[in-house]
Amino acid sequence: MQKYKIVEIFDSIQGEGPYLGERQIFIRLGECNLSCVYCDTDFKRYVLMTAKEIFDQVNEKTIVFTGGEPLLQSGLIKEIRKLEHFVLKKNRIMLETNATLSSQLAEVIDYVDVFSCDYKLRKYANIDQKEHQQFFAKLEAKNKNFYVKIITDDDISLEEFKEEIKYLQVNKNTKIILQPIFKESLQYSAQFIKYHQILLNKGFEKVFFIPQVHKFLGVN
Repeated sequence: MQKYKIVEIFDSIQGEGPYLGERQIFIRLGECNLSCVYCDTDFKRYVLMTAKEIFDQVNEKTIVFTGGEPLLQSGLIKEIRKLEHFVLKKNRIMLETNATLSSQLAEVIDYVDVFSCDYKLRKYANIDQKEHQQFFAKLEAKNKNFYVKIITDDDISLEEFKEEIKYLQVNKNTKIILQPIFKESLQYSAQFIKYHQILLNKGFEKVFFIPQVHKFLGVN
């Protein structure tokens, strides 16, 4: 029986993005294919669990697979989706992903209801942003429900920011979340307003500035 690398399972409010404040259960998986400078997760410490052992701990309607990078263990999503109790409970699956693994996406694209997709800036992650293009194109081709999250600090010049988002090419109605890297002081500069305007000028119609609210509250 397949076992999966699980860092933690916990229920909390969603602290990021357009589902902010919704009660959800989070399944954090081990392993990641990137190394982002702002990452706050120790995804190398985990326990091994079967899909049934994991689902037995689900007590909320929305199940969020997060990481690490969940697509490195894509089989878990398919297994849980096919469990009899999942079907009876009519749960919803959300996938939080760095949006770089297009091949693995193809394996689970029909099993996920909502995709929370990072668009990584090269300043913070060693990445070819064209990988995001391929990933988003596959989601759009299937008419999937997804939004894009850009995580940044205010230390990028406006010209650098314009260059960084060059490969952000999605439908103009796609929700774009501008998320500041968390600061203990909770002080964020007006530079983020300028980043926000750059995204609007690029033609995106649904751009939101949303800090990590769960960290304000001191919860996971």
